[in-house]
Amino acid sequence: MSEKNNEEKTSLESSTESTIEIKDSDFTWESLGSIENRKKTQIVSDIYKLRDINDERLEELISQWEELDDLEMEVSIENQFKRAVERYHQNKEKILSALEIKRDLVDKAEALKDSKDWRKTSAILKDYQKQWREAGYAGSTENDSLWEAFSSANDHFFENRNVFYEGLASSQNEAKQAKEDLITEAEKLMDSTDWKETSARYRDLMEEWKKTPFAGRSVDKELWERFNTARQTFYTRQNDHFEVINVERKAIIAAKEELIAESQALENVDNLVEVRVKMDSLLEKWKVAGNAGYRDDQKLWERFNESRNNYYSKLRALESENRYEQQQYNHEKINELNKQINTLVEVNQGLSEKIEALKDRLETENGNEEVVASLNQEISELQEFVDNNAKNIEAYQLELEVFKK
Repeated sequence: MSEKNNEEKTSLESSTESTIEIKDSDFTWESLGSIENRKKTQIVSDIYKLRDINDERLEELISQWEELDDLEMEVSIENQFKRAVERYHQNKEKILSALEIKRDLVDKAEALKDSKDWRKTSAILKDYQKQWREAGYAGSTENDSLWEAFSSANDHFFENRNVFYEGLASSQNEAKQAKEDLITEAEKLMDSTDWKETSARYRDLMEEWKKTPFAGRSVDKELWERFNTARQTFYTRQNDHFEVINVERKAIIAAKEELIAESQALENVDNLVEVRVKMDSLLEKWKVAGNAGYRDDQKLWERFNESRNNYYSKLRALESENRYEQQQYNHEKINELNKQINTLVEVNQGLSEKIEALKDRLETENGNEEVVASLNQEISELQEFVDNNAKNIEAYQLELEVFKK
C-alpha cells in the first residue's frame, strides 16, 4: 500500500465528526484501485480535451498520472493514456503544419491582392482557398487571425476584380471606337507607294493598337481581321516592289560580273593596243549598268578596277618606247578626266544648293503633308543624282591616277 493510501485510510478511520460509520470491510484494496483508475480515466479524458498545443498542461497531466499508484490499473486505461499522449503529439504536428501552411498562404495572398491579372490570380487564390481548407485547424491562438488576414486579402482582390469588370463594358465600347479609327487610317494607307514613311506609320499604328484596351472577344477578333488585312495588303505590295528591285539588283550584278570577265580577258591579250578602245568602253558600260547596292557594288568595282589597272599598266610598259606619244595621250586623257570631274563637281554643287533650298522650304511646310511629301521625294531624287555623280567622280579620279603615274 502506498504512503498516500495509508494516510487516507487512517484519516477515514480516525474521523469522529463524520456521521457515516466506516468499516474495514467498506474500504478495501479493490476500492482504492477503482479510485486510482477513475483518476487515471479523468487524466486520459483531460489529455483528449487538449485541442490546442499546451505542452505545459500535458506535462502536468503526465506528472499526475505518474504520481498515481499502478495498483490494479486496468491495461485498457494504460493503453488509452498512451494513445491520448500519442494523439496529442499527432495533433500538435498537424497544428504546427497547418500553422506553417496558413502563414505561407497569408503571405502569398497578400502578395497577390493587388494583382490585375484577374483570370490567373483568381485561379491561384481559389487553389489557395482549397489548400487552406485542407490544411486543417491551426490552433486557437492564430487560426482566427490568420483567417481574417487571408480572407481580407482574398476579398480585396475579388472586390477589385468586380469593380474592373463593372467598368469593362464601357471601356470596351471606347476601345472599339479607338480601334475603328485605327482601321480607318490603316485602310487609307494600304495603297500607298511611299514605302518608308508608310511602313513607319504602320508600325506606329500597330503600337497604338497594342496599347488600345480589349474590345470584347468576338468584336476584337473582327476588328483585328480588318486592321491586319489593311496592313498585309500594304506589306504584300511593298514586298512585291522590293522583290522587283532585288531582281533588278541581281541583273546588275550579273552584268557587272560579265564586264569584269571581259576586262580580265582583255588584260591578257597579246595585242594590248588593239583592244584599248574596247577596254575604255567597258568603263562606260560600267557607269550605265546601274547600282547593285553599296556593299556588292564596292566589291565588284574593286575587282573590275584591278583588272583595268593591270591592263593599263601592261599597256604603259608596252608603250614605254614612245614616251612622247604616251605623255600626249596621258595629258589629253587627264584633261578630259579633269573636265569631266569638274563638270560633275559643278553639277553636284548646284544640286546640293537646290537640296539645301528645298530643305529650308521644308521647314516652313510642316503643316502641309502633301507638300512635305513632295519636297521629301524631290530631295531624295536630287540626292540620288548627287550620289551617282560622286561615284562617277570617284571613278574618274581613280582613272586619273592611272594616267598620272
